[in-house]
Amino acid sequence: MPSILTWLSSLLRASGNAALIRDILCAAGIAAAVLNVFFGYRLARFWSVVFGAAVGAAAGYAVGGLFSTSLAVEIGALIAGAVIVALLFRRFFRFAVCVMLGVCTYLLMSELLPQWPAAAAYGPSFILAVSVAAGIAAAILTRIAWKVIIILCTAAGGSYTTVSTAVSLFSLHPSLNLYRGIILGLAAAGMLVQFIRNRR
Repeated sequence: MPSILTWLSSLLRASGNAALIRDILCAAGIAAAVLNVFFGYRLARFWSVVFGAAVGAAAGYAVGGLFSTSLAVEIGALIAGAVIVALLFRRFFRFAVCVMLGVCTYLLMSELLPQWPAAAAYGPSFILAVSVAAGIAAAILTRIAWKVIIILCTAAGGSYTTVSTAVSLFSLHPSLNLYRGIILGLAAAGMLVQFIRNRR
């Protein structure tokens, strides 16, 4: 039996609209990222559950693949993993948010650092070490300065995701300074809005 990924790929090819589906997913990603820019603090609990479901689904799929090649078993393990970890993350909300923001910070840094010549010159090992350190620091700081770190991370991460995905989706070619300026401007606007809306 084919794996889940092979099955999904075959469905996309059979649909004849793989590009359209990709565009829809990108548009949905942009919408979610914009919500994060301006409402990230309010949505933290929701995103932590979604993050938990994704982690659980990946873990369930991996475990299911170890014990069976049956598509039904893989799907069952994926669903079970998603539900179990989502419920755990919902129960241990603050821990889940710390982990989520740590992972997101790591991913953001590992994406941004190679674009910075001064950091890229040190090589992949340096970028990995800095990204991991930044992720751990973000997770710890989130526990200490809950509201501030959540707002900073969601606004910055949402802004980068919004702009980078829109540039790719619409095949835009802005100058590097304009690209960075839009990201910084949107992030700053999101931080301002979130701090004003969550003053208490």
